[in-house]
Amino acid sequence: MKKSFAAFKLRKQAQDGQLNDRIEHALRARRTLQELDEEPDWADKMAANYGAPSDVFRELGTRLNASPPAGRTTLDWFAWTAKWLGERPILVSQMTRRESLDGFMGESFKSCDDDEERGKRAVDAVLAALRAWLQGQTLAEIQKLKPTTQQPKHFEQARRFVLRVLPELAYVFSLPDLVRKHLAAEQPSSHIGELASVELEKLGSCVREGYDTVEKLALAKIRGKTASRVRIHRQWEEMDWWMTSKVQGESWQELFERVQRGVRTYDEV
Repeated sequence: MKKSFAAFKLRKQAQDGQLNDRIEHALRARRTLQELDEEPDWADKMAANYGAPSDVFRELGTRLNASPPAGRTTLDWFAWTAKWLGERPILVSQMTRRESLDGFMGESFKSCDDDEERGKRAVDAVLAALRAWLQGQTLAEIQKLKPTTQQPKHFEQARRFVLRVLPELAYVFSLPDLVRKHLAAEQPSSHIGELASVELEKLGSCVREGYDTVEKLALAKIRGKTASRVRIHRQWEEMDWWMTSKVQGESWQELFERVQRGVRTYDEV
């Protein structure tokens, strides 16, 4: 596993801790599978492949089948996944490295060892910071959401959230589409296939990069390093009028090219 391409990408992004955590999850899942008397189901196999507990995949599968979001926008899928985390706060603790969550939540949080309690104490602050990040708020605004008894230096807790907690939670937001793809392949006649969209496909990326629409994510890719996340949000408001309407069922490539055409028109004007 350490020689895989996924491992190479994580090492390149200086995320060795996340790599080790995923390998540990995979090995734990493998040991569990070896102990099972019955044949492993689809969730067990996904757990072995993606390094998250099999129960997480089962829960997402049940929710996708029974109660997908009424809308299909990026914010609809974000709210749907955030609601799940709010109802199952232990997942915030289990799916985030201890030192990452401790660094964001503060000294008093470090003494708590119970995953259930840690999740309950952290979930509101974590989800509030995530929403602010997606909405294009600055680090200063995100810092205000996490009151502390000490005077923070250089928005310390907001930076810890972005650098440590955010990448791990963004991975959680990518899981619904992984489950959808697997279930659609195994149940081609079910309604699961109808949930496919570029918004769900790119949900994890939007959460990681801090954009509440896939169009803004595309704009960020087009602008590159010349524009910050906050600037992309503001620039989109200026150029939204120049964009052609979304096409039903468009792919990421089609959406990217649509935004690219709008950017060219905007820049020329």
